[in-house]
Amino acid sequence: EEELPFMTDEYLVDPDTEEGHLDRMKRHGAKVQASFKRAKCQTVVAVQVEKDGTRSYEYTCVRYVHSTDDDCFHPTGIVEFTAAQVHESVRRGGLTEKEAKDMLNTCGRNEINVHVPSILEALLAEFSDFTYIFNSIGTWSYMVFSTWNIGTFWLLLTLGSGIFRSLFIVRPNQKKI
Repeated sequence: EEELPFMTDEYLVDPDTEEGHLDRMKRHGAKVQASFKRAKCQTVVAVQVEKDGTRSYEYTCVRYVHSTDDDCFHPTGIVEFTAAQVHESVRRGGLTEKEAKDMLNTCGRNEINVHVPSILEALLAEFSDFTYIFNSIGTWSYMVFSTWNIGTFWLLLTLGSGIFRSLFIVRPNQKKI
């Protein structure tokens, strides 16, 4: 009697050990998630090379230092002290010069760089907001199709509030930081 391939036990699979569609989809989803985990977004920043060869950059007030182990930049500068360590440091008069230098190399300078826009940049940022664009539709509709005096009043009110907010509230607060 001739044995055909579909009659053999070669193609029989135990359903408990077989990987199902759901398991394959989970595994594929985990791969996709892992690929996006490292590259959620891309931002071009200038890498600074220090005198000792340390490569780092600063982005959103966090310092990232290059690691040669995995060829990636990792956030640094998060140092947590216990209360006893802080009291001991204060009792000694602060960090030693070597400790301070090591801390500076690890954490970077203790500063926050905030971009304060120029007057023109502040005005452009304020008036490019959706609210002002939406308000301008009503303003120009009044001026063109209906009553020019109400449209002019709305235009002056919108311009005045935008100029006041951008130059006398937002920009000075950015300067304070």
